[in-house]
Order: sequence, then structure tokens, then C-alpha cells
Amino acid sequence: MKKDTKKLSDAAKHRHPAKEWLGSNKQYRALFDSAGDAIFIHDSKGRILAVNTTACEQYGYTRSELMSMTASLMVIPEKRIHVKKRFAQMMKRGRLKFETVHQRKDGTSLPIEVNSRRITWNGQAAIMSICHDITERKRAEQMLIETAEDKFKTIFNHASDGIILADPENKKFYTGNNAFCRMLGYRLEEITKLSVMDIHPGKDLPYVMEQFKGQAMGNFTLAKDMPVKRKDGSVFYADINATVMTIAGKIYMVGFFRDITEHRQTEKALKTSEQKTRAVFDQTFQFIGLMTTDGTLIEANRTALEFGGIETSSVLGKPFWETPWWTHSPELQEKLRLAIKKGAQGEFIRFEATHFAKDGTLHYVDFSLKPVKDEAGKVIFLIPEGRDITERKQVEDEVRKLNESLEKRVQERTTELARANQELETLIRIASHDLRSPLVNIQGFNQLLNKAWDVISRILADAVLPDETRQALVASHEKAAKAMRFINAGVEKMNGLISGLLRLSQLGRAPLVLQTLNMNALLQSVVEAMAFQIRTAAAEVTVDDLPACRADATLISQVFSNLLDNAIKYRDPARPLRVQIWGHQEKDARVVYCVEDNGLGVAPEYQQKIWNLFYRLNPQGSGAGEGVGLPTVQRIVERHGGKVWMESEVGRGSRFFLALPAAAKEAAS
Repeated sequence: MKKDTKKLSDAAKHRHPAKEWLGSNKQYRALFDSAGDAIFIHDSKGRILAVNTTACEQYGYTRSELMSMTASLMVIPEKRIHVKKRFAQMMKRGRLKFETVHQRKDGTSLPIEVNSRRITWNGQAAIMSICHDITERKRAEQMLIETAEDKFKTIFNHASDGIILADPENKKFYTGNNAFCRMLGYRLEEITKLSVMDIHPGKDLPYVMEQFKGQAMGNFTLAKDMPVKRKDGSVFYADINATVMTIAGKIYMVGFFRDITEHRQTEKALKTSEQKTRAVFDQTFQFIGLMTTDGTLIEANRTALEFGGIETSSVLGKPFWETPWWTHSPELQEKLRLAIKKGAQGEFIRFEATHFAKDGTLHYVDFSLKPVKDEAGKVIFLIPEGRDITERKQVEDEVRKLNESLEKRVQERTTELARANQELETLIRIASHDLRSPLVNIQGFNQLLNKAWDVISRILADAVLPDETRQALVASHEKAAKAMRFINAGVEKMNGLISGLLRLSQLGRAPLVLQTLNMNALLQSVVEAMAFQIRTAAAEVTVDDLPACRADATLISQVFSNLLDNAIKYRDPARPLRVQIWGHQEKDARVVYCVEDNGLGVAPEYQQKIWNLFYRLNPQGSGAGEGVGLPTVQRIVERHGGKVWMESEVGRGSRFFLALPAAAKEAAS
């Protein structure tokens, strides 16, 4: 059937007089009536001049009924407005193809595709229209539209951006998606009563409408940073991407709203952060810049620029070594180029440089080059940084000169002290010798007096004398004996003081023989050496397990001997003497030992004085010290780089602490 319609159409193309080939040619007449599409021939006024059988069947009219009608009556009423215009187009162009909807005799609609051509009928211009029934196609299209609409609605309502459909002419809203309703705080039924003018602040409407017009005309699609007013009057900002679209045969202005409030806040925070960073960058006292890995300078802070009196434009974009900070020294330029190569490989570089200030003075700069890496570890920038150390260099120079002067003075003072010490030691030796000589004489004569007095005592005992004379002689005898005892005690005391003074002076001359000391063994030897004194005092001495130290064995033995002797001398007669020696390892590479007793104790006002040479408290019993023991202990400990101190309470006892260098772990074990 379609082939028959095509033949008729081809015949019409050749402009055969239609009346003639339909009337005289039975073959064409048969084709005309048997064509699968309805065929109408009408004049320029629309009066129907001829129809084929298919037209009668499709429309439900008889041939005579159709021949009495006009083409406009075949069209449904709402489409008839276009008929006159299409006739004019047809007569002008010679052919026209369009879609429309016809009405059958029973009132039902018939969607058709019309293919019209201008022909000659009875010598006059006429139109042949072949009307193809497109009912099935329209049904299929409708199904596609409905399917597409379902998909569109799903996407429409689940989109994260707000979407609104508006009339391009009156700007009223047809509908909006869920996201748009949430953005503005309206329900959908409220949205459909609004227009573009209702959702923007009044003061911004002229600009908004200008943007809407530009989008409607297709000049652009994206309007950025548009103020949008919510139902509650609050305003947020959105990027609006809008364009004109035809959806289901209707023309809409479709707008996509993206809330950029958070983005604007982020941008604002970023801008503020950048301003702060820039402020710090420019206001810091240090010279700071930024350059690419090949050494091209892309940033320099104000401090660096003002220091050299340099304009930004004269240095940015140039190799760093060619900037005025470096051009005064080819050696520094070469050093900088090498540093940049190393920095580009990820190495941190630091060296001392010199730069000329704008006043022409040469300044010293502590310069460094730090690589900046991305997340993958690739070097993407280099940060040159410089700190003006001219004042520090000047101070260092002054300090160096002062140190040299001080070293000279110290050396001179040391020489003087060494000379004084030597003279003092010589004086002590001479004084000791000179003092000992008369002491020996005194002691010798005292012994002779003792012997003579013994003889006198025997004679006095055997002699017969008057009672008064005897009593006087006996009294004088006893006084003389007591005086000789005092002379002997004084000689012994003086001899002890001289010996102590000599020992104390010798401590500074003898070199230290440092070794790792087994303190348990050393204290055992000390206690055994003093066993007689300990038993005599009825004392109990307890030694805990002690950590090792590094010191001179002889001198440390002397320290503990002096402290034990001190505890025995200053014991409390009201209770048995108990002495405990303990120690522990400190974290600072020291060991601390303690000699603790329950003796008399020392009053607070005397606890500093006891370290003075020749200072003595009144000891218990006749074993008086010379006041040299504790100063000797202090001198020995300090020679080892250690420290000695005491804690004491009258009536409870004393604790003497020694801090000495600890032994190495391997040696101690």
C-alpha cells in the first residue's frame, strides 16, 4: 500500500494534470483508491475536490460527504487556527510536511502526518495531501514520554541540587524538586504559587532579573553567587545554572540551584587564612621567599625587599642568584646555585651569607633553603629563609675578644694561684717543721720533768716533814703534775693539728687514681681497720649492698674512715651507737652514699660551720678531733667532681651524703 502511495506522490512530482491522470488512466485511478494512506485533493481555499477510498474508510464519511467539506473541518477545533497559515506556506513553498490531528465522523481524534504538494487540477493550482495515520507511533511516543517522565521524576526528586521549572514568559514556577523545597523552606504547593521575584531579596532583584533574561535568551547558563531568600527571610547564596528546555512538548526555564553558603564560608576562611599568612609572611623579621625547584623566585616578603630597597617587580620571575641580594659575590652565587640543586633533591641546606642593605652596609645572614614536598614526597617548592645575624656576629666578636682577655687573665690568675699555693705549701711545710721542733723540745723536757717529779714524789713520801710543810709540798706537787699533763695534752693536740694540716695540703697535689670501686669490699676493709674503735665504743655498723662508683680507692677509704670516726666521737651516751651505710644509683650518672648514725646530732646553727677547717663541736669523751676530718671529706669528694652534704637533728642523729660519679655498667657488673 505504501508503494502505491509513493507512486502517486511521484506522479504528482511530475506535475501531471491530476484530473487527467485520475480520469483517463485506470491504472492511476486504481492506485489512488487502493493507497494505504488517505489522500485529499483540495483547492487553495481548502475545498475538497477529490478523495480516495482509504480516506472514506478512515474518517467514516462517504465520498460525497467528504467532497462537500473543506480541509479545515477535518481538523480538530483547537488545531484549526493553524490551517490557514499552513495553506499559505504550502502555496508559497510548493510542498509542506507537518503533523496535526483530524476528527472522524464519530468525533474521535486521528493523529496524522500530512505530506502536501502543489499540483494542477483542471488547469488550476490545487493541493494533494497524503495523510498518514500515526496513531500507533503517537501511542508509542506517549509511552516513551511517560517512561522518560518517570525516570525524570526519579532523578528530579532525588537530585542533591535544587531544581525549579518556571515559565520563561511570566517567570512563575510550575514545580520544584524536594531539594529546592528544603533549601527555601517551602512546601511544594507553596512553590507553585511563587515566581522568580519572590525568592530573591528586593534590593537584588534588578540584577537577578538581568541574569534571568540572559539565561532565557541563551546568552549564558551559569549565574554565580546569586542571593536567594528563604521563606523565613534569611538569605543564602547559590550558583544557578538555568536554560530553556522543552519537556513533554512544553517550554520551561529549568534552573539548577546549588547552595554555596558553605563554599563561600570556606572561601572566606581561606581568604582570611591567606591574609593572616601573608601578614605573618610580610611582617616577620626574617627574610622569607618562595621559589620553584629550578631557583625561580615567585614570592619575597616585605622584610627582604625593604632590607635591600628592592621592588617586587625587579626580582619575581628571576633566578634567585641573579637578584640584588646575591650579585655582589660570584662565590656566593655559585654556592647558592649548588644549594638549589641539592634542595630540589630534598636536602635541607644552611650556610652563612652576606647581603648589602639599602644603606650600603654589609650584613651577615644565617641563610637556609628548605624543600617543600607534596603528599607523594616530591619536592614542589623551595623556601629560602634568612636571618640577619650582624648584631650577633658583632656580639660574638666582642665575646671572643672578652674570652681572649678573660683567658689571659684566668691564666695569669691561675699562675698566681699556683704560685700562692706553692708558697702556701712551702710555708706549711716550713711552719710544720718549725712548729714541730719546739714541740719536740717541750715534749722532751716535759718527760724529764715527769721523771724528776717521780723522784721528788718518792723523796717526799719517805721524808719526815712537819705536817704543814708536807701539806704545802703535796699541794704543789699535785699542781705541777696537773700542769705537766696539760703540757703533754697540748703538745699532742698541736702535733695532731700540724699533721692534719699537712694531710689536707697534700690532697691537692697527689693525682687521682680513678678506677671502678667495689664499694662493698672497700667498706668491709674500712670497718675491719676500725674494728678496735668500733668495739671500744660498743657500736654496731651495718653496710647495705652498695652500687659501684668511679673514684680513687685510697681517698674514698679515707672519706668513710673519717665519717665513721666522726660518728664514734659524737655518739650519744644515752643509747648504743648504731651506724648504717647505704646507697643508690641516680638517673644523672651519679651514685649517692649515706652514713647514718643515731648520735648526738648537730644543731642547725652549726651545720654549716662544721665544714670549716679546725672547727670542732665538743665531742663525747676524751677523743677530741682536730677539726680537719670533715673539711678533708669535703675536699676529697669535690676533687672527684662530687658533692657532700648533711642532714641532722639534735637528739636523733645525723646523715652524711656523698654524691660521686657512677661506674660504667659493664665495669660495675
